[in-house]
Amino acid sequence: MGLQAGEALGLPKPVSIIIWLWRRIPHPEKPASTGGPEIDFGLQSEACIVFGEAKWNSQLGVGQGVAGNRTQLDLRLAYCADLGLRAIPAVRHWAILGVGREGDLLSTPVACGALVHNITWRQLSQFLPSALQPELEEYVRWKEQYSSKRQASWGQDRKS
Repeated sequence: MGLQAGEALGLPKPVSIIIWLWRRIPHPEKPASTGGPEIDFGLQSEACIVFGEAKWNSQLGVGQGVAGNRTQLDLRLAYCADLGLRAIPAVRHWAILGVGREGDLLSTPVACGALVHNITWRQLSQFLPSALQPELEEYVRWKEQYSSKRQASWGQDRKS
């Protein structure tokens, strides 16, 4: 088994964990809406939720929210700070994990209620059971060989 992901991120060790993909959460600006942010992956334990944002070459989504002035990260942080706390009061730790080709997908906001971390696709394999690590590592090698490279200007227009 590789490193324990939660401990490496500064989160408590879970008793059990649920993993989910592509789930929508309520929109932090319009809770009654069914068109809330779609989370790429989630990790949920009895005391912690990690929202994952995964990209290869893509930029973090901007122009979001009711006024079109928020990023994907802004909406996730807003959910964690308000609706999430009210909807799931047993969860004491919230985190947003950016997984990208480089380790710079998410900016680190000042004074927010959730942990924000970045890792690369290569680093992700250390959090998998050792039997699964070679498969992810092989996939990342293939993806690096056959996909386009990130533009030099990528991320320069991201909101901080």
